[in-house]
This record gives sequence, structure tokens and C-alpha cells, in this order.
Amino acid sequence: MKKFLSLVVMGFLLFPLGAQTSSDLLTQGQASFDSQDYTSALVSFHKILSDSNLKSLQPGAYFWLGKTYFTLNDMVNAQKYLGIFLTNYPGHSLEAEGLYTKGRLLLVQGEYENSITIFNQFLSKYGENSFTANTIFWIAENTFQLGKFSEAKALYERLVKAYPTSPKVEPSQYRISLIEMKFREEELLNLLKWSHQESINAFDEFQRRERAFQKTLQEYETRLQELQSKDSQVARIAALEAQIKAGQGGNSLIPNAGNQVTDMDKLLELKNQALQLKSFYIDWERTHGK
Repeated sequence: MKKFLSLVVMGFLLFPLGAQTSSDLLTQGQASFDSQDYTSALVSFHKILSDSNLKSLQPGAYFWLGKTYFTLNDMVNAQKYLGIFLTNYPGHSLEAEGLYTKGRLLLVQGEYENSITIFNQFLSKYGENSFTANTIFWIAENTFQLGKFSEAKALYERLVKAYPTSPKVEPSQYRISLIEMKFREEELLNLLKWSHQESINAFDEFQRRERAFQKTLQEYETRLQELQSKDSQVARIAALEAQIKAGQGGNSLIPNAGNQVTDMDKLLELKNQALQLKSFYIDWERTHGK
């Protein structure tokens, strides 16, 4: 496309279609640009640059060439001619728009920080003008692309509030809704991470209590076996004493049951702990089970 445009422009320069006065070239080029006839616009502007007698029109031609190439997405030539214009013709009546267009060019090229710098220079140098609302929007776009969503949202909201009739209000509102959705998404992700961590902590606690339950239950069963064995021994001792009493008529020996009572108390305590842990286990399974 770029090579085709270059050939067309050269053809018009070498073989003009009709007589033109020099004063008409810049006006005609602007009219062609406005009607989206960019090829004819390029022809007019390049003719001005090729004619040494049209030096007074050349600053405007450089600007319009830069703007036309930018519209055609030819960033190399756009940067070339805008750079020549801004460097060599400071104070020109088109300088403000030239600086604004350079800011947009840098945004398209992905140079977001540099673009913000240019747009801030524009606002500082020219104050309130017909490009102000658009400039705020493009600064917000650069900020959005840099991932600074809170700052971008504030800029979009500023534009919507201060310039309600601007054509950039609708895209600003759309961006605001996107940022709010992104914030909500981040909140949900954080909540999900928190819930996941809570589940892990709860499962760890469950496993700890389950191990304690198994240990206590094992101790309970061991102690029960020991106590049952002691009960048998006590029963045998009592039988023997009964036999001795019957045979000798002496006083009976009363077995010391203190140890048995102590062991029973401990056993009941272990049993109670085991039941509590078992209750926790059943509740946890009911709550977290698949």
C-alpha cells in the first residue's frame, strides 16, 4: 500500500493533470484530506515541497504530510514529516495540532510514557482549547495501557464530568466499566484465594484432630484391656480371700480398690476425649465432605 501511494504521488508530480496556481495547492490538499481523498492530498503537499518558490507554504505542507501519513497508518513517514515540522517551525499556527498528533503517534507506536509526556506538554503549553478533552482521553488511554487502572479511571471520570458533550465521553464510559469489572474480578480472585487457604487450614486442623482422636482411642482401648485384666485379678483375689475366710474363720482381707478407681477415672476421661474428637470428625465430614 505504501509503495503504491509513493508511485501514485510521483506520477502526479511528474505529470500534473491540469494547471494549478501555487496558492491553491495547500488549500486543495486540505480539501482532499477532508474528503478522505488522501492520495490527492499527498500529491498537493509533495508538490509544495518540490517547488522552491513555495517556501512560505512548506511548513503547512510538512504538517499536513505528517497528518495524512498518520491517517494512512504509515508511521515512518508520519514521524518523519511531523518531526521536521515541529523542529524547524516553532510558533507556527499549526504547532499545537502538530504536538497533539505526535502524542497520538507515540501512543499508536506503544511508547506510552513518551506519549503521556508529549500530551502533558501540550496541556501545559496551550491550556484549554479544542483538543483538551481529546488530550485527556489519550493520556487516560496511555495510562490504561500501562496497567495503572486507578489513575486511568480518574482521568476518564474527569473527562466525562468536565466535557459531557465531547465525543470521547462514550468511549470513556466504556473504559470505566471495563476497569470496574477488572477491579471486581480481582476482588473475586482474592476471595477465592482466601477461601482456598481457609479450606487448607481447616483440613489441616481436621487431620490434626483426627490423629489425636486415633491416638486417644488407641490409649482408651489399651487401658480398657489393662483394666479388664486387673478386674480379673481382683476377682480372683476376692475369691481366694473368700475361701480363706471360709476355711479359717478369720477376718476377710479387703482388696485395695484405689488403683482401680484411679484407672477408671482416667479411662472415662480418655473415652470422653475420644467421643469429642469423633463428634468433631463427623461434623467436619458432613460440612466438607464431597
